Amino acid sequence: MKAKAFSLWFSSLLILSLMVGCSQSGTGGDLVGTWRADDGEIVQFGKDGSYSMKTASTSAAPGEPAATTGTYTKTTNTRVVVETKGPERTSSATYEFSVSGDKLVLQAVGTPITRTYRRAAN
Repeated sequence: MKAKAFSLWFSSLLILSLMVGCSQSGTGGDLVGTWRADDGEIVQFGKDGSYSMKTASTSAAPGEPAATTGTYTKTTNTRVVVETKGPERTSSATYEFSVSGDKLVLQAVGTPITRTYRRAAN
């Protein structure tokens, strides 16, 4: 009887651990939504793993596109990999992120560059 109860408890713990582990990666969670920076840049993370970024026309560098699209994968609770697709090339970047209330902070891994966004009304 004790062995059966232990087995049931252990199985439940294993299933819970798998559920928590799987929720830490993939797409979705607290990143999903539309985010706006003070300069007008807009970043969107979709439930389906889609990503888009629209740069405010005043901050777009000459020759750079004003909008990019691609996909993202949340690899941990604090890290996301964004793959952008352009007409001539595909690039990938990894960011550390934090979400607190309606504020998103992204920092490109290996750089001191950070961007802060506020959740936009949809």
